[in-house]
Amino acid sequence: MRLAFHGSWSHTIPTGYKLVRVPLKKAVVAGPAGDFATGWLQGTVPATGRPAGVTVAPDGTLFVSDDAFKLIYHISYRG
Repeated sequence: MRLAFHGSWSHTIPTGYKLVRVPLKKAVVAGPAGDFATGWLQGTVPATGRPAGVTVAPDGTLFVSDDAFKLIYHISYRG
């Protein structure tokens, strides 16, 4: 499962602005969550995006919406 951490706007120290992966086994959490895609927040400069939602396409690629810049990212893997 992939989750979008939209990001904070009212915290002194910003948090979020990333995608997190939660491993599942038979629809039950099977391990700790971990960062999957980061980089929208670099230190104290303004964030370069705010991931708002994520969905998996039939081919296994991901589409991530960014409501700060009105973008949709398409994430794929080349092995």
